[in-house]
This record gives sequence, structure tokens and C-alpha cells, in this order.
Amino acid sequence: MSVDKCEMAWVKPPMLINNFPMNIPARELTSRITPVDKMFVLAATGIPQVDVDQWRLQIGGMVSRPITLDFPRLLKYSKIELEACHVCAGSAVNARAAVHRVANVAWGGVALVDLLEGTQLRTSAKFLWAYGLDHGTYREHVVNSYIKDIPLDRYFIEDLMVAYELNGKPLSPEHGYPARLVAPGLYGTNMVKWLTCLWFSDERAPGAFTHEFYNDPELGADGNATGRMLPVWEVQPDAILVGPQAGVKVGEETLLWGWAWSGCDVVRVEASTDGGATWQRTRLQAREHEAWQRFDLPWTPTAAGRHALVVRATDSHGVTQPSVSARNAQFRCQVDVEDAA
Repeated sequence: MSVDKCEMAWVKPPMLINNFPMNIPARELTSRITPVDKMFVLAATGIPQVDVDQWRLQIGGMVSRPITLDFPRLLKYSKIELEACHVCAGSAVNARAAVHRVANVAWGGVALVDLLEGTQLRTSAKFLWAYGLDHGTYREHVVNSYIKDIPLDRYFIEDLMVAYELNGKPLSPEHGYPARLVAPGLYGTNMVKWLTCLWFSDERAPGAFTHEFYNDPELGADGNATGRMLPVWEVQPDAILVGPQAGVKVGEETLLWGWAWSGCDVVRVEASTDGGATWQRTRLQAREHEAWQRFDLPWTPTAAGRHALVVRATDSHGVTQPSVSARNAQFRCQVDVEDAA
């Protein structure tokens, strides 16, 4: 089995235009588990119409015993469930634009290590390539298959899964039916939907979405670009403010609250009610599994008018969100405070 055979084995399915919402207002993400209808949907070239009876998942490359699974065989493996934060990286070409597209969901599927049992993965493998069935044209690039790779020296195979359920139900077409790769701690662009091939290699995968898109300039200690480009892999610390929703009045205590996340534990979230001039540390819940973390801060406004609210997160690696001009730039919103009746 070669890379060419992995690619040529597919019958390209017809594509549908993505008419699903790309941006969900943060104020609507009030539930710990995000309902599917509140999840963002991105599909660079559209949504493939996959015939599950014809669908196959190939696993090959630097393994001694490649395998091919159909969907019924995939379902025979032991099922695992994982609650995890699902984060959009944002623009494929603009590293300075923050979008704050996020969801916290429950995946169901098969651990990749279970699928690899008996394949004899070689220790010299350095990357896992994931191929999706989506195809078409994106920014003048012809895409025969959406391909991403994951570095095995920075990410454990034990953390990966092939998911076929989302929040207890089968994946819908827009979320990758019949199966997708799930890689907690990595941005969603790496979690290939409509998964059809997993390929182990000692080099990076080919393709526009590996080398042209989702590569950001490396910044030196002085904040200037070094000239080197870095793949958008690990999720960086981030946070959104969900409440208060409305009805905030002078002299009455209200609760600032929201969600924070990173590729590792978030250890501190701070909030500002004056546009970032001053900060207060919030109460932060511990991380469970790979889920986002809730934070809150009681606030009693002392003046009426429009207040600029800002939140920033710091993770266990000591990384704090930048204020502006980054994929994970600090979340900002405004709230109107009324005079007490």
C-alpha cells in the first residue's frame, strides 16, 4: 500500500455547499456541553455526501500490516467517550485575526491505539497524515483531498480517536459523517472530517492545507517575525465571556462568567471591566478531561453607561493571551449598565 494507492482508492463523493453557521455568538454558549445546533461548521471546499456502505478507512504507511475497515467493522471495536473542547483556528491565512469559535462536546468512537493493534507501527514514524473525502478548490488551489498531519514527537497517539458520535448521536454530514479524527488539544483544522485514510510517515504530509494554509510566522523575543513559519497545531490559551446577558444595574451585584481553554490546563483567568486598564482574578474551575473550564467574578457596577469587558487566560505553560493581533487575542465585549430604579 503506497500513498498513491491511499489516494486513488477513493471514489470522490459529490459535494454540497456549506450553508451552516460559521460563527455562533459567545453569549449563546451557556451550556457546559454545547448543543450540536450551536456548534460552528467549517468546510473549506464543501460537505461531501458520503455513502457509508462504500466508505472505508485505510491505515497504512510505516506499519508492517496495513488494514482497511468498513463502518460495521469500526463499530465492533470497544467504544470510548471523551468530553473535549473543540476550537477553530480561524483564518487559514491570517494569523492576526481572532474568531473565538469554540464548542465543548462529547465525542464517541474508537481509540486509535485499538485500531493500530496488530499493525506493528514502526518506531521511526514521525508524523500521522489524515486524509478526508472533501475535495474541490480553495483559494485557487485544487484540493484532491483535505490532508493534515500531526507530529508524533509532540503529540501522543494514545490521545487520538476516530469518532463516529457527537453528543451521543451519529455524526451529521456537516460534522464529518461517518467518522472523523479527534485530537484533543489541537485546533479543529487538524481534526480531519470525513476521514478515509490514516498514513504514518517519517516526513510531513503534502498538500496546500499542510504547507500553504494554517502556517503562522514565528515571532522572536522582540516580537518581530523570524522568517520561519510554524504549523497551527496546539491550541493556545483563550477565553470568552458569556454573562452577564442583560439587566445590569448600578449598585446591584451581577456575575461575569464564561469559559476558558488551552491545549493544557488553564491556571488563571482575569477579567477587566474598564477595557483592560485594571484586572481582577476570577474564580476558576479545575479542568476535567479535555473540557473547557468555567470562570466567574462577582461585579457590582458603580456607574451607569457602556462598560468595556475583557478577559484573558493563562495556561500551565505560563502563556497568557496577547491583547490583540493573534488567533487567540483577548475576547472583548460591551455591556450597558442602567441606573438603579
